[in-house]
Amino acid sequence: RPQPVIHVSFSLDDQKGHVSYVDIKQAIRNYDKPVSVPYEMLDNARVNLSRRDTRSAVLHCATAIEVALKKLTVSYLDVTVTDNSLKEYILRQADGYSRLVDLCKRCSISLEGLPDVKETVMDIRNRVIHGGYVPTREEANKAYENTRQALAVLKTPMFE
Repeated sequence: RPQPVIHVSFSLDDQKGHVSYVDIKQAIRNYDKPVSVPYEMLDNARVNLSRRDTRSAVLHCATAIEVALKKLTVSYLDVTVTDNSLKEYILRQADGYSRLVDLCKRCSISLEGLPDVKETVMDIRNRVIHGGYVPTREEANKAYENTRQALAVLKTPMFE
């Protein structure tokens, strides 16, 4: 089997977007596993930021957060609820960020340390979708950074 080639690059003047040693080690150990959807969306947001496409960046950040929250609630329900029809019912009610956060709170799933993604990501996403708003680079960068922190706080796995 040929040895994998892993390319890692980052801008030295962008310390917020640095790749940690742990990230690199994990990437090397798991190079043959698919990247999880939240981290794929986060990477798409990073690419959009570098292209100055702030709208797409914010949309990808919002998707990353919603998918991460949905995966967290599914994991919790898989352990705590044995009735599949009840699980499906609960998950159907939990569509969208606000309802997912509500469900997490009702299930006592800790969201402690979660950055303010409602204001910095979700509210801006709603303005983009419903009003054609174009976020500033500062807003899109803040959305990216808060999404990155949120995935870490939610302990979202980088790989499937």
